[in-house]
Amino acid sequence: MKSQLQTSDWKTIASLKVFLRDRIYVIMLAVASLFTLLLFLLALKIALEVIIVVAVVFIVFVTISLAIEYSRRRYFYQNLLQNLQTLDQAYLILETLEPPNFYEGKILWETLYQANKSMAEHVKRHAMMTKDFREYIELWIHEAKTPLATLTIMNRDPRISEQLQRLDGYLEQVLYYVRAEHAESDYLIKKLTLANVVHNLAMHQREIIQARHIDFSTENLDFMVFSDAKWLEFILGQILTNSIKYGSNRIVVAAAQNQDGDIELEISDNGIGIAEKDLSRIFEKSFTGANGRQADSSRSTGMGLYIVNTLCRKLGHQVSAESIIGQGTTIKIVFKNHDYYHVTNSQ
Repeated sequence: MKSQLQTSDWKTIASLKVFLRDRIYVIMLAVASLFTLLLFLLALKIALEVIIVVAVVFIVFVTISLAIEYSRRRYFYQNLLQNLQTLDQAYLILETLEPPNFYEGKILWETLYQANKSMAEHVKRHAMMTKDFREYIELWIHEAKTPLATLTIMNRDPRISEQLQRLDGYLEQVLYYVRAEHAESDYLIKKLTLANVVHNLAMHQREIIQARHIDFSTENLDFMVFSDAKWLEFILGQILTNSIKYGSNRIVVAAAQNQDGDIELEISDNGIGIAEKDLSRIFEKSFTGANGRQADSSRSTGMGLYIVNTLCRKLGHQVSAESIIGQGTTIKIVFKNHDYYHVTNSQ
């Protein structure tokens, strides 16, 4: 967060007027000392020329001392406040400054150094705790999936199967959310066929598709794109889950190539749709919108599309949505035709 100091603030703080006002007692003491000295010299009947020279030398000495002191402080504080205003991370301020050569400045420098050191140690501890917690959550999810998979195999009730699959989906959502911040270390960009990814998704979701009597169809998916198959299947799974959750009984997954050579994948449904006022916010964290707050959708967390958007950005894809209330929603994912992908995968 940038400093809220305006450009004029440091000029006011480091102005000569403020400096002299801060040194008013020193100046008053110097004036009183000069007045006392002049009275003493007059009492001794010293020649007037000598008294004038002494007075001039005294005034010049005090003025030069104040000027040097003001110059050193102004240079340091001017740089301090100007750099603080331009930095996005204010805690890096010491890295942009030279150590001051006056006493109060050295105290301030040491104070800032100790505060920065303490903050860095605190952030490091917090980062380690967060890392440990993330690793524990990932381990717990993997452990929880084992008995869940066993229950799925043992179960013969279609209604229970659907609930088990939903539970598995929620665990997957938590896992990918935890990994989203550091997704780069988990995915592998490769050339893959959209048809294969969608086929694997349909097989994984077949029980809920059959239980809900969903008319699931695909069109023109024989396109090759650069992505991570596991992450992409999860992304499409979240979109598919949303479509089913919001009343869709017909879902179409289709792809086409645009004029720029990019591949556009569209997932269209005939669900209840999204209100126009909510459409621009559906990818925000925890946003549920009007439909998400309806009684039959009270379980909505607003995290699915947020994770979808986060992972798409990590993978270099673009995601957008179009919707009409009462008619359905279309989610579009654009796979950019970047030279980077071709170079990386040819090495």
